Amino acid sequence: NISNANQANSMFNLSAQLDGVSINLTNNKGQIDGLDGHLSVNRDGGRLEVDTSNLGLDFNDYISNKVILDQAKGEIIWRKNSTGLKVSSKQFELRNIDFKSNTNIEMSFLTKSNSPYLDIESSWSIENIMAIKRLVPENKMNPALYRWMQESIQSGRVTNGKARIIGSVENFPFSYRNGIFQINAQIKDLLLRYAMDWPETNIQDMHLTFD
Repeated sequence: NISNANQANSMFNLSAQLDGVSINLTNNKGQIDGLDGHLSVNRDGGRLEVDTSNLGLDFNDYISNKVILDQAKGEIIWRKNSTGLKVSSKQFELRNIDFKSNTNIEMSFLTKSNSPYLDIESSWSIENIMAIKRLVPENKMNPALYRWMQESIQSGRVTNGKARIIGSVENFPFSYRNGIFQINAQIKDLLLRYAMDWPETNIQDMHLTFD
């Protein structure tokens, strides 16, 4: 629905049902495929209602391997404002056999900045910690810490996980304290080999804080 197409204050309203849509992100930053849902767009913003299974997420700068989700459900809203564009989502659910999460997101694309600003709060759990550690981006972590995680963590699961991220995407994971990256989690049945010449240790219950 388009009106006054040749005028500066022209209006339009578009809507579409999505079925298995693939999206390539700008600058080859990743791909989303298998997207189902409903899209509504107008001059000031839009809304994407997602309800899909078998959704693929491939963000090569931030996760090491492609993630396949059994379920993705929630609503994404974006609106223009005086400073740029704001994208938000509340209670967005993601789930597969290895993990599940419920996340609130605000992302601001400021006209005076080349990188979006994130505000993320997420609750999550992991049934198989081995599957998740394969997603940890080697290029975003301290090399010694990455190597220790890959070699030392043998098995386990995470309950009651919480994550908080605030800051510019280009500065993630905020090694210079120019943002907030916090993780709190309860870890169960962790099988850990702290060092190569140490015996394996079975930790039934522990609390992890990363800041």
